[in-house]
Amino acid sequence: MRASSGLWLAGPLLAAAACRLEVTNYNAADIERVFSDPEAIETTISSGFQSCHNVAAGSQYVIELLAAAFEGDTSRIPRLPVNATDGTEAYRRFAMGGRLAARALDALNRMVARGGTLGAAGRTVRARAFAYFAIGCHQGWLAMLFDSAAVVVPGLPDQEIPPLAGASEVMLAALEMLDSAIVVASLPAAVGAGGFPLPASWVSLPGGASLTRDDFVRVARSFWARFRAGAA
Repeated sequence: MRASSGLWLAGPLLAAAACRLEVTNYNAADIERVFSDPEAIETTISSGFQSCHNVAAGSQYVIELLAAAFEGDTSRIPRLPVNATDGTEAYRRFAMGGRLAARALDALNRMVARGGTLGAAGRTVRARAFAYFAIGCHQGWLAMLFDSAAVVVPGLPDQEIPPLAGASEVMLAALEMLDSAIVVASLPAAVGAGGFPLPASWVSLPGGASLTRDDFVRVARSFWARFRAGAA
């Protein structure tokens, strides 16, 4: 009986052993899956500037360097020692924020290529302009504060780790991203259905005010000018 029982089990056991189980690993990065939803794309893009601003305004490393180099605050002379740990964290957050904004923009472009939108043409154009702005913000601060960084632009393969480039090259890319933001925001569709003004949560302003298309272009130009001056 034992022998025959073992033979009876052999078939199912062998069949099970031959099966290939396909299991999704939700702990592994899957950019396509994360950005398969239009709402996820827009939400990621909408947080891009706040991410950049939080690092620039909240890092003691950034504050000390700016005070010493650009603001002429004599009370900070001699400058306090730069905290290398804080500087490393600021570098990491600027780099990751720019890369995330670029990936979200790539996902938006792929969706548009398939004939999709964020619900309206104006809403899609608005998001694209803001994504360029977010990339330019992160890259501009990197170039102004560090001697080298990776150049991040839309179309960079997700798994590619770009090499370090000099600050001048990174700054050039940042200014090009801001130029692109201005060009896209200036398209007629940007003020169409679902377009500008920006939702108040995208750029925190006193009183919960929203940026019109013209306001946004002025802000992008002011960042362009500040970064260009900072590069010198």
